[in-house]
Amino acid sequence: MCILPAQQPHASAARLLSAQARQQLALDALAGVSVTQLAAQNQVSRKFVYQQLDKAHQGLQLAFDPPPPPEGLLFWLPVTRSWLQQLVLGLALVCHSSFRCVGECHRPTGPAAQKAGPLREPQGAEGSQAGQPDHRSQQRSPTSRRPGR
Repeated sequence: MCILPAQQPHASAARLLSAQARQQLALDALAGVSVTQLAAQNQVSRKFVYQQLDKAHQGLQLAFDPPPPPEGLLFWLPVTRSWLQQLVLGLALVCHSSFRCVGECHRPTGPAAQKAGPLREPQGAEGSQAGQPDHRSQQRSPTSRRPGR
């Protein structure tokens, strides 16, 4: 049983620094300001300044260094709008591809296309175009039955 009142843990100056203050501390350290001087100005330990400096170095490395290439990768191909236009021309003019083939190259893929897919498909008879019978009328058509059955 404790007679003395429980003491609150003393919050350090480093813990009280905001995210912007920590970022500025790291930027100052990156700029070449003395770590000892920064620690004294902000009333934190040199170890804390070095930790912030290390985080800044990691962030810069992550931002500017490309990720390691996957194993077996031969080259990177940046796909831009200009590149896609050249691909379409090449498929149509050099390869003599049909318009359908060229259109297939531009068909969207991925989660957005999967969500939009059901929206593009016709829903029942009202979705069929004029002059084209839907699946129900084709089943009743005398031309769809084979003779002798």
